[in-house]
Amino acid sequence: MSMTDRPLVDFCALERLGEGAMSILAGGRRYELKVGLDGVRLYEGNQLVGRSGFEALAAFLAQQQRR
Repeated sequence: MSMTDRPLVDFCALERLGEGAMSILAGGRRYELKVGLDGVRLYEGNQLVGRSGFEALAAFLAQQQRR
């Protein structure tokens, strides 16, 4: 990481919610990552933000960059 690189979020905390679910607190917002038979889903509140591992991660990072 160079001196000009900045983290995408200033603060991030992870909390395991149970089997196949995780809560992510990043930049003052709370997300839930859920793993099920239909793949990985990322939610903000009740709204679906992304699907599958890579799509969910890309959606999360894109949303953080827009802020």
